[in-house]
Amino acid sequence: MITFKNGKIYSYDNSSGHFRPNSKSLPKVKAALDKLYKENPNLFDKDSEWRKK
Repeated sequence: MITFKNGKIYSYDNSSGHFRPNSKSLPKVKAALDKLYKENPNLFDKDSEWRKK
């Protein structure tokens, strides 16, 4: 699940409800979001974990 705040990416986790991806997939999601952040940091909320780097 990816959570948005004010239309921007805020956080992610694997507790989406009925469909729960294996926690081993989270590093792949993080890597994809890290790449996206490097390309366009404005897609992420100012309080997201990527802004705190």
